[in-house]
Amino acid sequence: AGRSASQAALEFMKAYNNSSLETADIISKLNSALAKHCKITRAAAGGNGVDRLFFALKSLHAKKHPNEPIPTLFLDKSWQVLQETILSTSNCGNEALRHFGFGPVSQNGFGIGYIIKEDCINICVTSRHRQTDRYINSLTAYFGRIQDMLLEINPRISRRFLARDGTAESGGGYSFFGEDDMEMDAPPKVGRPLRE
Repeated sequence: AGRSASQAALEFMKAYNNSSLETADIISKLNSALAKHCKITRAAAGGNGVDRLFFALKSLHAKKHPNEPIPTLFLDKSWQVLQETILSTSNCGNEALRHFGFGPVSQNGFGIGYIIKEDCINICVTSRHRQTDRYINSLTAYFGRIQDMLLEINPRISRRFLARDGTAESGGGYSFFGEDDMEMDAPPKVGRPLRE
């Protein structure tokens, strides 16, 4: 798993919430956080993430010492916290699909399946008992603010790339996939109209 918490991500969030900073400084922090996240993700994909190491240690102990209790590290509260993934994401990578669902991996978490396309990002958010609509609204507001910032520092960015018409739609938790009244002929509306 690629853990997204990093010092660079924290610095970006502090900058994002600091209204006295220049937009270019906030976007610079965003770029630093994205670069760090890409590095962490590449390491995890190569088997060098913290999760793989601990999983290997626990599995090796179970194989080599099947009759012994597991090491106290795996009984510690910090291990339990590390196993509780609140935000779990997965990129489908297939632009031909309209939707890609990905369920939460823990009872209290969110599952986010997304597809990055040429002119948009399709996102499906699921949860069992969380405030899915509230999360989607927050995510939509975040994307809108980042869009405004990108246009502010570079007005020549392709508007087609930045947004699609409409607003986020939500079916709330898992019910999204079972709604009979959902129009399947048109892609769901995500984002918001660009200002002219």
